[in-house]
Amino acid sequence: MSFKAMPTPELVNLLCDMDRRKGNLAAQIQEAQAELQTRGLAILDDRNVKTTEFYGEGSNYAAVTLAQKMEILNYGRLELLLGGLVREKVAREEEVSYTVNPTFKRALIALFTGDYEKDTPLPYLLKTSFPELSSKQVDLLVKKLKGDYAKDKATLAAVVGGADIETELYMIGKVKNYELVRAFFDENELGRIAGELKKCLLVDETPKITVKYDESAGV
Repeated sequence: MSFKAMPTPELVNLLCDMDRRKGNLAAQIQEAQAELQTRGLAILDDRNVKTTEFYGEGSNYAAVTLAQKMEILNYGRLELLLGGLVREKVAREEEVSYTVNPTFKRALIALFTGDYEKDTPLPYLLKTSFPELSSKQVDLLVKKLKGDYAKDKATLAAVVGGADIETELYMIGKVKNYELVRAFFDENELGRIAGELKKCLLVDETPKITVKYDESAGV
């Protein structure tokens, strides 16, 4: 099947249909796994073993295992009990995680990647991109646009109609990013701070696709 030659609407329909069927198949996979696990656990209990294997045709294979997991709840008491053996065989690792405020996180990423536009105020962008808008409409959009692509697209399309607004949405996102950057950081220090951030942070950009469809369609 060649996707390159496929019209976009047809490709969207195909993708949604495949994703829908994938969801249905996942439920069946879970049911089959649960049944095999039930059969396997019965064998483990009967034979007092930790693993059993099932085979289908050819190389088809499934294993049911009782995985063993150990968690140390009181290291000090274990060390008192076993002494040097614990210090030799157990590595104490302290896990640290950070939860960053979403707005601040967006500002950090924008500054880190340079994904902002500082020379184009939002009112000017809207007036030059959509000269048909009245001053009142521009003022209203300035208040409503937030830099969220999906929401901003709905907001803008409701005012300017079904025009191609992808470029404008891209720029709106950059302008709103700068508003966040300016709210947290000194405008005169942005270059220096961005350079220092690269010593503290790692920003990884990964392509992502999301599909939507009627769950009941095609079932």
